[in-house]
Amino acid sequence: MRRCSPTTSARWLWPPRVRYKALGWWTLGNATGPARLKLQRSLSHGYDELGNRTHTRMPDGRTLHWLFYGSGHLHQINIAPAQGPDQPPAAHQVIADMERDALHREVRRSQGALSSRYDWDPAGRLLRHRAALQGSGHVARPGSSNATAIPALERGYAYDAAGQLIARADSLRGRQDFRYDPTGRILASLPAQGSPLARELFAFDPAGNLLDSIPGKDGQPVDTTLGVVGDNRLRFYQDLHFEYDVHGNVTKRTRGNQKAGTQEVLDLTWNADHQLIESNTTRHGVTQATRYAYDPLGRRVAKSDAFGSTHYLWDGDLMVHSQRGARQALYIYEPGSFVPLATVQGAGEEHSTYWYQCDQIGAPLELTDEQGQVAWAADYKVWGEAVMRSVLRTGTDDRPVSARAWGSKPVAPPPPPPIEQPFRFQGQQFDEETGLHYNRFRYYDPVVGRFVSQDPIGLVGGLNIYEFGPNPIEYLDPLGLTADKLRKNLALAGRPVPDGKTPHHIVQKNCRNSNPRSHVQKSRDILARNKIGIDSASNGARVWGTNNVQISEPNHPGRVAAANTGNYHAGRHIHSKANDKLIHQVLKGVEKRDGNLENALEDIGRRMESGAWKTTFSCCCN
Repeated sequence: MRRCSPTTSARWLWPPRVRYKALGWWTLGNATGPARLKLQRSLSHGYDELGNRTHTRMPDGRTLHWLFYGSGHLHQINIAPAQGPDQPPAAHQVIADMERDALHREVRRSQGALSSRYDWDPAGRLLRHRAALQGSGHVARPGSSNATAIPALERGYAYDAAGQLIARADSLRGRQDFRYDPTGRILASLPAQGSPLARELFAFDPAGNLLDSIPGKDGQPVDTTLGVVGDNRLRFYQDLHFEYDVHGNVTKRTRGNQKAGTQEVLDLTWNADHQLIESNTTRHGVTQATRYAYDPLGRRVAKSDAFGSTHYLWDGDLMVHSQRGARQALYIYEPGSFVPLATVQGAGEEHSTYWYQCDQIGAPLELTDEQGQVAWAADYKVWGEAVMRSVLRTGTDDRPVSARAWGSKPVAPPPPPPIEQPFRFQGQQFDEETGLHYNRFRYYDPVVGRFVSQDPIGLVGGLNIYEFGPNPIEYLDPLGLTADKLRKNLALAGRPVPDGKTPHHIVQKNCRNSNPRSHVQKSRDILARNKIGIDSASNGARVWGTNNVQISEPNHPGRVAAANTGNYHAGRHIHSKANDKLIHQVLKGVEKRDGNLENALEDIGRRMESGAWKTTFSCCCN
């Protein structure tokens, strides 16, 4: 199968034993002229009889291996170096060994010299993460040269009865408390005294747009604006000013004070598919231009500026390799997720491996090296803006990092370039030139906690088509389309969402209390009265996805076939006021009879997944 655009093409092959192979090539015009650069990269994958991926061969010949037990529980990831046909087998490097409890939840992971341990509550939420040197119980604090200077990296989490994170304690950052409004939107982040984290307060309009606020007498935020953002296009926030085109894409962002000499101007250019193709950032009178290129599936494959180009290789929706000149990095993820697990930086015989230490939503807080020392660290504001911590071993402290040749002892090369660590929230890559986060289908602004273009899936992603989510401490959006908490809960309930499918809320999630008479809101009220969360697994159905990456999956039946069957994430029986009314009538009747609402929702979900709900809808509503 092949998909083409004017400048790129991609194709997929399904041989009998290697079930998926992706080839892609693209051309990129640089920022200063019509020069073209042509590249070709490929990935090949192997699977076991249960459909678990067992290996992936990278373009440079390195091979990642996944080892499973039982029905598909991962217990090791390792990597083998590139080999010529006449070379003897080389030793594999173990990236991670995993241990699991009786419920197959991961409770221990090896990370070079470190060992991480995880504690979970009965609902599958992370309660505690502790990383320690194996046998010593200590790691190095950022900026410390003594690997046994402090106790292990340790984080603890506390949740309220609604499942919201209310406190987080971190051995490096101190304690942090969180406050929410009744709809689950974040109102405040309150660090304890002595913590390096910033105190943050938030106010919102009824559609979830962020407003300027000041602390009230009770410490809660007080809105200082008119209280409504017209057409959901935020134009002013603190010292920021935004301008939009007719399609709702941000074309200009101004920040700072021109008279004080602190003004920064960001100009954005979009193509007809509403993809960002050029940014121009002006600071102190100097403008930096950067251009972006995408493949036919909408994945960003390159960006270029006056100093060179960075190229990206994708495995489905995961960016697995980046290269800029001689610098390159391989990224390895936790299975079936967007959470980064490790990165191997460098190529050829010499390389360095770093392991990610992430928080409860999968955002990287630290990278640790093979000796267990912290090599990269960041503090985050609530909406994902990162503040870098000063750490050793990043190429600026005059100390060499220990690199390693395959099968040899560690060697001490010259100081390496800075570590490539682009990830922020799940699915997001930080762009230094703009401060934005590339989020697969869109770009996210962490300063204001919203996207800078409208949702490609329209109102399916929610009534506010710029919104990231009401609570970034809990919600995920790795594709830049819609929050992903339901996907996680379905997986915890033993109903993982397979490739090609989308988690669908039976009772819509993004319905505001400002419209209390809507059938969606009435259904949500029924769920609330019966203590059923909007993101609970019982309120979810797994239906075939609509975007090009999902449709390209080998098991996807295609748009037409899925639509005809009725288990496609589109159509009046999935998204319409008539469907909202029918679901409300069903739930209202069950509640009136004092029936089991979760069973009723699960029955609707099964019908949606099989396509039978389309027939039910047609009989009742047509």
